[in-house]
Amino acid sequence: MDDVSPLIARISGLESQIAMYEKLFQTLSAKLDHHFKKYDTVVNAQQQQINSLTDVLFTLLNDRCRYADIQREKLGNTLAGVASTGASLSGVVATAGLGRQPKQATGPQTSSRHVSGLQSDHQSASLYAEDTPSRREDERRSSDSYYSDNSVTSAESDESEDRENSELRPELHESADAAHKKRKLFDRKFRFLASPQSVAEVWKEYTEGLAGQPSLKEMESTYRSSWRRDAAVSRKFYRRKVLCRAIETGLARGYALEEIIDMLESHRQQREGRQDKLPIGWLCRRSNLPSIFK
Repeated sequence: MDDVSPLIARISGLESQIAMYEKLFQTLSAKLDHHFKKYDTVVNAQQQQINSLTDVLFTLLNDRCRYADIQREKLGNTLAGVASTGASLSGVVATAGLGRQPKQATGPQTSSRHVSGLQSDHQSASLYAEDTPSRREDERRSSDSYYSDNSVTSAESDESEDRENSELRPELHESADAAHKKRKLFDRKFRFLASPQSVAEVWKEYTEGLAGQPSLKEMESTYRSSWRRDAAVSRKFYRRKVLCRAIETGLARGYALEEIIDMLESHRQQREGRQDKLPIGWLCRRSNLPSIFK
């Protein structure tokens, strides 16, 4: 018994030490967990701030790009109007100068010829006092024909000048009306077709336009990204563009439009032989399109 009692005391001491170490380990684990939670909270807060700053910077950059596009469009329209107006005015001035040049030359030429005619008549009267009446009659006829020719030429030049001026005026009005119409169309808010039910509706909205609105292709080619300022509008445009690009790819490969639309509509069917179809939004993703149209 005396030999066993020290072992028991030793074992009990070891057990107490193990229990103490377990408590220390649990305390340290709890502290580490608490610190990790703090770190996670700080990291999440920093991530939210970074996301907010990213959104603000993205919005500012988009606004600046749209403003630059609008200013470039306005400047281009202004320069085009100035160029067309300058070309028209230069044409009017050149036409007016060409029209007036014969008039200015007619007066001195007529007066000089008239004076020379008078001088020749005076000389002929002094040199040939006994001239015959037939010679005088011929001179009078030649003088009358000269004046009548000059009057006809000046009248024709006036008519040509007035006709060219009247032809140039509608061109100026047409250029001004086109620029005004373009600015007026940009001020309208484009509205997409709500929940299209078929591929043909999406294609018609993209190429021809619906409800009196211009087509998406016309809006994009005319105003680029300035007309879709809202993120939702831009997202709708790009989703429809994926489907319309697939149709354009099919047309480029020689398929007919009706054949392409039928193939896409049949691709929307969930199961063969059933009438229900997947929504158009599912088909507006490139991964869901048939491989022949990618």
